[in-house]
Amino acid sequence: MLSENQQTSNPPNPLWERGNLLREKQKDMIKSIGFVILLLLLTIRAGAQVAWLEPPNPPVDDTVSLFYDANKGNKELAGWKGDVYLHTGVITNKSIDGDDWKHVIGNWGKDDKRVKMTARGNGIFSFTFVIKNFYGLRDDETAQQLAFVFRNRDGSKVGKTRDNENILVPVNGFVPPVKKAPRYLLKTRKYLSHKENGSRLNVLTDHGLVRIIPFTPTIVEVKNFQGNKPVHDSSSAVILQPVIVKTHLKETAEWLKLSTDSLEVLLHKNPFFIAYRYHGDTILKEKNGFFRRTDNDGLQFEIGKQE
Repeated sequence: MLSENQQTSNPPNPLWERGNLLREKQKDMIKSIGFVILLLLLTIRAGAQVAWLEPPNPPVDDTVSLFYDANKGNKELAGWKGDVYLHTGVITNKSIDGDDWKHVIGNWGKDDKRVKMTARGNGIFSFTFVIKNFYGLRDDETAQQLAFVFRNRDGSKVGKTRDNENILVPVNGFVPPVKKAPRYLLKTRKYLSHKENGSRLNVLTDHGLVRIIPFTPTIVEVKNFQGNKPVHDSSSAVILQPVIVKTHLKETAEWLKLSTDSLEVLLHKNPFFIAYRYHGDTILKEKNGFFRRTDNDGLQFEIGKQE
């Protein structure tokens, strides 16, 4: 018979202990799976965008998390080990365009704790906030997009889109208008004929006239006209007047070469484009030359790897 001070103890139950062990393992497994799913979601989202909000396109009263992938866009902050800050504003219904930021937040080049982001690893940074409170939005305005750029502390590295533009993220269910890709009306030209007029050279192409006028042995003016005759440009701001320059024109099956004593203007016939050489070194070369698109006209030049 046991005394009052004696206590009984049951022998250990192997099944009960095994059940506890399994439950602990299940908890750890659930935590691990949840972490993996979070990383997977971040990776999928990061693969598509430079910056995004979770939840996406939220109301302004929501608490949201902003994520920025430094490995995307212009990659200015790719591999950056220091602090990353956001610089931000709001595009509202009163903004003129996507560059008209309202409620701008951030002290550029300063250690501004208000906009310091949290490093998540693998080049991803995050920032959590309530949109309306953070920007101080008023009831008489409607937020459409949040505008961002990202920087290091002194602002010497700035993360933007691949085209070095501001990053715009929609909110309030706003659907940004789809910007149509420009359509080329004219990509290249073909040489038709040419005519010398003193030191000047007129070259007729299948899409207009090109006039080359030497101003000095080292300066030439090149004008492109849509028609086959030159048109006076009242907006021209050139003050320098051309002087008599000694030139030499040489023609081959593929090229026209107009030379002064130090400068060469090389005109390739088909496709038509122009290159410029100074004392034998190519200093500038058109890529495809003159182009015309639905959004603008211009000249495409070749850019070196270091330019």
